[in-house]
Amino acid sequence: MQAAGSDAANADGVTPLHRAAERGHVKAISTLLQADANKEAADKDGANPLHRAAGGGHVEAIVALLGAGANKESADKDGATPLHRAAGGGHVEAIDALLGAGANKESADKDGATPLHRAAGGGHVEVIVALLGAGANKEAADEDGATPLHRAAGGGHVEAIVALLGAGANKEAADKVRPGGGGEWALVFMF
Repeated sequence: MQAAGSDAANADGVTPLHRAAERGHVKAISTLLQADANKEAADKDGANPLHRAAGGGHVEAIVALLGAGANKESADKDGATPLHRAAGGGHVEAIDALLGAGANKESADKDGATPLHRAAGGGHVEVIVALLGAGANKEAADEDGATPLHRAAGGGHVEAIVALLGAGANKEAADKVRPGGGGEWALVFMF
């Protein structure tokens, strides 16, 4: 039976379970789940509690939510999964927990970006290494034709570039949308 108020949301659609998850409060998460709180409740951005836990890198919260059956492939309004959120935040332990639960390392958001794109764009080398180790596609192209190497180069993240090149990323890959109509090579972004 659902306890009164366990799913009460604020104006942004944030429930108590969202709050507990984003702050990594595992005992609060367990208590709310025992009261039948909705583990798939979406806030105004379409994020559920697992998105919030992953974005904050709260591994124990992730494990608790997954153990309760939270959908590891749920997408927010931008098409981002919890794995995207963990990758963008540079949370390697969260990446490991989600991959261990079978999260799709190749899921693409609505712009075609994979978790590896997000990690590369943020310069999160440990996450890049973890995703590559799990077999993530280093040549995946988003809707603009940008690969993770483009994202790393565009952010000036030299260590991320080195990690991607070390894994064999194509340094000659061209995107589709640079000024002048032609593609730009990934390493041109650095200069």
